[in-house]
Amino acid sequence: MNTDEVKVVIGFSTNFYISNNRLYYKFFKKFYAINYIKVPIYLKNMKILLIGGTGYVGKAIKNELNKIGLSVISIGTSTNPNFIIGEEVDENIFTNIDYVLYLSWNFDTRDKEYSKKNIESFQKVNNICRKNKIKLFFISTLLASSDSKSKYNKTKAACENIAIKSGFSVLRLGTVLLEGYDLTGTYGKISNFVSKYKIYPRIHPNKAVFEKTDIKNIKEICLSLNSLENKIYTFTNGNNLTLEKILNLQNKYSISIPIHWVMIYFPLKILEIFKLPSSLRSDMVKSIWQEGSNGK
Repeated sequence: MNTDEVKVVIGFSTNFYISNNRLYYKFFKKFYAINYIKVPIYLKNMKILLIGGTGYVGKAIKNELNKIGLSVISIGTSTNPNFIIGEEVDENIFTNIDYVLYLSWNFDTRDKEYSKKNIESFQKVNNICRKNKIKLFFISTLLASSDSKSKYNKTKAACENIAIKSGFSVLRLGTVLLEGYDLTGTYGKISNFVSKYKIYPRIHPNKAVFEKTDIKNIKEICLSLNSLENKIYTFTNGNNLTLEKILNLQNKYSISIPIHWVMIYFPLKILEIFKLPSSLRSDMVKSIWQEGSNGK
């Protein structure tokens, strides 16, 4: 844990147990440790705004913050009020807010103004938070890089730079797999495909480049908000795994078909050029397999 309050309480409880009888310690732990450390002093009266908080990660963060009794407001594209990338920002949503976690993103890399819209929308929120002295946290990706060939990774890096220059924190996540939540997005599609058809498209290079962000990491973020400083943090378990292992696909398929990532990338790119519908994006494939395999 990154919170001093949590460390102090746990250490005190442990010492108390060693020097006293077991029965009294159990009562003390239940009354003090559990009820106190769940709501650290610095968070008790905080009001938190999750921008883009209605998605997979946002819902988990909100639930964990709610569990420790915090006041949380989640807004997205379909809430009222809402937040839509590329549109004007309603400054009223920041009234009486102490912390803002920015998760909102336009994932449609076919949009010619993809980078511009994402960067400008975050810049607006960044400026509002600076003006109102609100602590801002930008949720990013482990593969963010200004040198990336992926629009997604490069645009995330640009927003990271804005946050850091403004004195805020950047929280990088890996492959987000949350127990108790239905897996969505690209990884959800891959997992569902393998489970349904018993075929695993083993995408090459098949390197161990995936780091998992799980519900424990989400809890850690929620308890660390006040102690996070003006720098980039990574919230993963630190283990590099292959796609097969991180999605736990080992026993879900009967046939494995090797395929290089470019054989997926170019058909998707062609579909995008002709503006044909597709559930996957070519930039997403590049973001994961080209950037990850290069060790960025």
